[in-house]
Amino acid sequence: MLKRIFNDILIFTGIKNIKNNRDWIDIAKEVNSDKTDRRIIITNLKREDLIQCFLNSDLFVFASNIEYSPLVLFESAAAGLPFISVPVGNATEIAEWTHGGTICPAPSDKNGRTTVDPKVLAEHISSLIKNNALLAKYGKDGKNNWKNKFTWDHISTEYEKVLLG
Repeated sequence: MLKRIFNDILIFTGIKNIKNNRDWIDIAKEVNSDKTDRRIIITNLKREDLIQCFLNSDLFVFASNIEYSPLVLFESAAAGLPFISVPVGNATEIAEWTHGGTICPAPSDKNGRTTVDPKVLAEHISSLIKNNALLAKYGKDGKNNWKNKFTWDHISTEYEKVLLG
């Protein structure tokens, strides 16, 4: 499935275009060429490719409808990648703990489903990507806080302390 967000980003949520029998990666290479300022992001990547996306991106945008604890925000912080998220699950706490990103306001319904206004999200993204100093601070602080508090070594030690009383 192809989704257009804003005017310059396209997101693919599938790998094969069955109708035209074209591979999304070929389409992405074509669109991502120097001939245009549009960019394509492909999901369902192999883990090593996904990690490279985190390491080679400027901003991670997380606009999920419902979550319990969006661990992907910790992954973003671990990569030094600033993030913007909607307030799903404990995303607000993760932003506070890691100092790796910010939260775009969005209402939730009685069932906990969050729906962000695309215009509001676009404004927040636009404002953030224009502030290189803040992006750098989020990236640096997020990575440092992840390294000092949220690695599996640190977390397992904390669990051990709780379990051993």
